[in-house]
Amino acid sequence: MRQGTSVLMVLACAYPWAGSSVAQPPVQAGQAVLPSQADVPVGRPAPVATALDRAAATGEASAGHCSADGLPAVAASSAGKAQAVAACLEAGGAPAATGTEPGRRLRMLADVLRVHGLDCLLSAIGSGVCRATSVTAENVSLTYQDKGARMCITAPEVTMRGSVRLGARVLRGRVFGQVPVSMSTRTPLPVVVPYAQLTHVQGEDVVLEADQVDAPDLVIAAGAACKER
Repeated sequence: MRQGTSVLMVLACAYPWAGSSVAQPPVQAGQAVLPSQADVPVGRPAPVATALDRAAATGEASAGHCSADGLPAVAASSAGKAQAVAACLEAGGAPAATGTEPGRRLRMLADVLRVHGLDCLLSAIGSGVCRATSVTAENVSLTYQDKGARMCITAPEVTMRGSVRLGARVLRGRVFGQVPVSMSTRTPLPVVVPYAQLTHVQGEDVVLEADQVDAPDLVIAAGAACKER
């Protein structure tokens, strides 16, 4: 994709005709924000016993465990680093149970999601969307549904750079493949997270924007051609 095009611009342009045989409309350069996604089953079991759950069980607020000190700037293998990142990602509290636009759905599945410079300090002011320096998703699937129409994008890897905006009503995964988390960008986080890597990723009500998107071997499908993962 060329610079200035969001990976989701394709769906933003295409969703009105999803599931039909009409030719694809042209993709224009520029940013795009897709509507929110309702709570959609994503075909994977939700993580259990998250950092937030553990904090609730002990009567301690998860925000009290979040500190910018010691957060890794690169991938970390230690359980302590994973716990530190998980505590900060969940410091905003439990995700909302329902979406805001149940008629429109956008979900994301990815084997790996890497986020550099995650800044959710003002996410409540910015419509629940965080900023990031870069976002990379591996083996990613983005599915959009609106009133029965369905579009999907799959790619081995998607990398977003520049002024990246990342939002999700619910984002689940395992920090560095170890600690389960369930977070929302709709509540502010107390610190900027320098680096976070999640595996087994599920996202609901997803928003993605960037100045530059690289997605080699990207595949677009509609209707029955969208395969469940």
